[in-house]
Amino acid sequence: MVRIFEIPEILCLICEQVPKYELAELLSTSRSFFDCAAPLLWETLPQSAPLILIKLLPNGDSYLKHDHNTIVENIQPLDSQSLVRFNFYSPYVKKISPNKWLPDGQWNAMWYRLFRLIKTRPILPKLQVLGISLARLGDGTLRDPFTWLSALLSPSLVEIDDIRDRYAHIPMGPQSLCSFISNAAQRCPRIYSLSLNNVARYEPDPSFGTRIASPFSQLRYLRILVLEGVVLEPQLFTALSSLSSLKSLALEEADNVNFMIQPKRFIPHDFPAVQYLELTLKSQANIIKFMEAICKFSPLVNRLSLKCTTHSEALLSPELFSVLSQLPLQQLTLRLHDHDCAPLNSEQFARTFPALEYLHIYGYIFTFRDFTFIAKHMPQLRQLLLMVRVGANQGWPSINELSSLTLSPSPSQLYFYLLPIPLSTGRGALPPSRVSKREVAAIAA
Repeated sequence: MVRIFEIPEILCLICEQVPKYELAELLSTSRSFFDCAAPLLWETLPQSAPLILIKLLPNGDSYLKHDHNTIVENIQPLDSQSLVRFNFYSPYVKKISPNKWLPDGQWNAMWYRLFRLIKTRPILPKLQVLGISLARLGDGTLRDPFTWLSALLSPSLVEIDDIRDRYAHIPMGPQSLCSFISNAAQRCPRIYSLSLNNVARYEPDPSFGTRIASPFSQLRYLRILVLEGVVLEPQLFTALSSLSSLKSLALEEADNVNFMIQPKRFIPHDFPAVQYLELTLKSQANIIKFMEAICKFSPLVNRLSLKCTTHSEALLSPELFSVLSQLPLQQLTLRLHDHDCAPLNSEQFARTFPALEYLHIYGYIFTFRDFTFIAKHMPQLRQLLLMVRVGANQGWPSINELSSLTLSPSPSQLYFYLLPIPLSTGRGALPPSRVSKREVAAIAA
């Protein structure tokens, strides 16, 4: 049996098919199997990565007994003999992938302890993808946070994902953001994806664009950028325009911003290479002018996602459709704030975007008439996601009325949010169990 685990082809098959927890149990089967399976087991570490790595050290559990909010200043770096096991496994780690919702800042505190124990920089020399919450780096829990964070930034790193921390009360401010990007630009010259979801800027800062422009300009290979919680001011776009390789850009405007962009100053420079654009707007009343600038300076955008928390009715206006028709759109996502927008001119909409392949619209309730125009004038549609309200007098034919309609099969994928009918008393909505199966069957047909 042991000899089977010496055959390279069989080892590869086992490592590809067997779950990781079973691979761990088989590591001691043979040296050949260990050499084949160990890189797979250590390639991706979860949110508890610092805890796992600390346990590789002699008496590692002793460093885990303190309260996680306590900074252990008396920890001293370990000698080379104590790091033999750690140094053997650390080059295998290529990705740190924490949960999307972190419970608190305990893992950042664990990283801090690990960095005090390990003198080698970077401590994970082959790391390629880093997922970590940066929201708590400036909350006073950790001393000199960017010094120890830089120990994770290696030349091999190509993707940084700042996981959104819903429990953090002190997101990154502009100074921390500039420091982090400057550090990343120096230590990770080949980074191509940067997602910062814990940024917080509530007021315009004329010096911000100048300070951030230099580190951004060093990210020559950056292709994907996500910035959430920023003021969409001209200085920011001036800085971002230095990213000549940028293909995907997602920006979310900060909450409670009393600041309006002058459309003519919206984008001082162009983004000729951007193909995917996602915008979450919270204070822009003149969305039409806003998007005119986008179309002018980013003519290659073929995937667009727009979300408005105010003035969202503009997302369904004919004027906006006319502006967006200038783009070679293949995918379009519109997210409205509520369901009470003005009626959509669905025929004009469908005629404006005949080449769309993916259409997702949230916050608008579609009628059967809307649906027929989409089916008639958008022949290339491959995926459609709409919200519909089922029930009597909702504009959808019953299953008995379908016999008079000419129906033909379609390869398109259709997704419906089935909304119950609000009660006339305004006290709520009919429960899903009251929705007629015949109504649902009619829509499905």
